Amino acid sequence: MKVTIDQKKGAEALSIVSKAVASKDIVPIAAGIKIEASAGKLSFEATDLERTIVNTINEADDVKIQEDGQCVIPGKYFTEFFRRLPDGEIGIETDGANALLRYGLNETTINGYPAEEFPERNSIEAGTDIKVKATDLREALNKVIYAADSKNKRPILNSVLFEFIKNGIAFVSSDSHRLAWTLIAVPGIKPGTQLVLPGKMINDFLKTSVPLDAEVQICSTENTASLKVDNLCFITRLIEDKFPNYKAVIPKSDSINLSYKANVAQIKGAVERASISKNGTNTVKIVHKHDTIEINSENESGKINEIVPISESSGESYHIAFNGKYLVEALNAIETEEVFFRFSGARSPALLLPFEEQKRSINLVLPIRIKEQ
Repeated sequence: MKVTIDQKKGAEALSIVSKAVASKDIVPIAAGIKIEASAGKLSFEATDLERTIVNTINEADDVKIQEDGQCVIPGKYFTEFFRRLPDGEIGIETDGANALLRYGLNETTINGYPAEEFPERNSIEAGTDIKVKATDLREALNKVIYAADSKNKRPILNSVLFEFIKNGIAFVSSDSHRLAWTLIAVPGIKPGTQLVLPGKMINDFLKTSVPLDAEVQICSTENTASLKVDNLCFITRLIEDKFPNYKAVIPKSDSINLSYKANVAQIKGAVERASISKNGTNTVKIVHKHDTIEINSENESGKINEIVPISESSGESYHIAFNGKYLVEALNAIETEEVFFRFSGARSPALLLPFEEQKRSINLVLPIRIKEQ
């Protein structure tokens, strides 16, 4: 292989795919990034055996291919080294399993792995294939990913459900303490498919910039799914566990006995202040009082009590406690200025519904039991 690539272009490609580089204790070669020149394209690929990221650059886009070929170079090292190279054209040549880099009057040899040992990419060409607007997909995923627990060892609690329904896709995430649901319109989609994608792969996608006018191609087979957009492809194994019956935990409208509307910024600010604690304790109480709510907490630092005005209040009055962090994260996912709070009891989940978006997004937070109950 013999290619020349602009330093900034190469550094950007490497920074994207390096997210999927595996640690060496899995399979040594999976700690590498595969670089392949073929058919007028230069591709960078990394995998941790669960997910794969591929970034492909056409020859016309700051790449010159003099000779096809491939190599696998230690991913983290190569990414950091390439990022520190000077601006301008960088030459990459293979020397057996190794790579020779030329930049200005300098050259560096990096020891690599046998390219033929790099794990083969899963094929998903014959599966489900639909297209959605990149802006719609990113907006939807940003609204639900907060409810996935990235530290939980159970994969299903760090995942996002893609549920194909009539003329749309519902996206759901839950770590058993909170739940987020949202919907985007996809006319003509065939309902019935459910895909459970790992939260790690979703975060990879959300942290990568894509053209605003692009379309994302969602492909899937029995055990694999991919998101393809522009010159990027994110591939992952599907989570085998069945996603919990989330509909069963969402309170029905006829069970609601307390409802009110509040300004998102006002209530979020009050909850954030009430959640500050030296020892990490962030239990926050919300007390309903007709046209206001009191937000208070007590910890080793002292006491806080703030009053937030509300409107359209109806139903019973009672107090309910939450994990302040969970409540703030749910409010962060709401893009409207106002939010509806709906309750069916002091021990039942609270519904947070974005104003003017009530039929397209749901945020649910479970309460914490307190002594007064």
